[in-house]
Amino acid sequence: MKNNYYRKALLVVKMGLFLVMSSCELVEYSPYQVKLPDSEKDLNRKNAEKIAALNLKPTDTLRIALISDTQRFYDETEDFVQAINQRTEQKGKKIHFVLHGGDISDFGLLEEYRWQHEILKKLKMPYMVVLGNHDCVANGDKVYAHMYGPFEQVYQFARNRFILMNTNTMEFTEDIVRLDFLENNLRDTKNYDNVFVLAHVSPFDEDYDKQKEEPFARLIRQYQAYPIHGHKHTHKISQPYNDGVNYMIIGSVSNRKYVVLTIVGKKVSHELINY
Repeated sequence: MKNNYYRKALLVVKMGLFLVMSSCELVEYSPYQVKLPDSEKDLNRKNAEKIAALNLKPTDTLRIALISDTQRFYDETEDFVQAINQRTEQKGKKIHFVLHGGDISDFGLLEEYRWQHEILKKLKMPYMVVLGNHDCVANGDKVYAHMYGPFEQVYQFARNRFILMNTNTMEFTEDIVRLDFLENNLRDTKNYDNVFVLAHVSPFDEDYDKQKEEPFARLIRQYQAYPIHGHKHTHKISQPYNDGVNYMIIGSVSNRKYVVLTIVGKKVSHELINY
């Protein structure tokens, strides 16, 4: 299936105008209304339960595919799903789950979220999504909350902890980078071997709250976490603070690349894959 994104977006607008103007039918419609069937609600938690059901042991090899910024790139996302499904069928290349670095939508539209989910649910493994800045446009943050859950989430599989948090400071008037949440989930080091912090906007990005940059980087450094971000659309690994911590930017699927993160005990490696 090839999705014509702009045709679909126009259709959504026309439908909204039709409902608003249909006064003779006494239709009440709100652009902020979010109605989802149960099958489309709380997907991160549901998929985390599927990952937990794998009963991974700390000595097992864990492989995670990383993508980000799928937004309007529907064909590229479909091709990713096909490529990763084929890869996971190969001996020694099983992918246990997929992490999405945010911007699953472009304009925060409910239908955009649904179009992406219709593609990603074809994965042969679970997937989870962190909130991106485009996902917050209009009432997209409410859609995310219904479809994927709270803006801050924590999951642990074997002795690998995954912290998902909201760093989209340009889209909110309130203070949303919750460093207390981050530290509370980092400090119990005896309960995990590796900890990964997935947040769409990196602390060194111009769209980040500069008052929170140094404290965020300090916590990452102090607890030897692995920071993973999206937003910039180009894959890159760097040490912006010259402190020995590698920050990973996941490129957009528009580049037709994804990252495979491989974890064996306390050893973490990655590979950039073209598809």
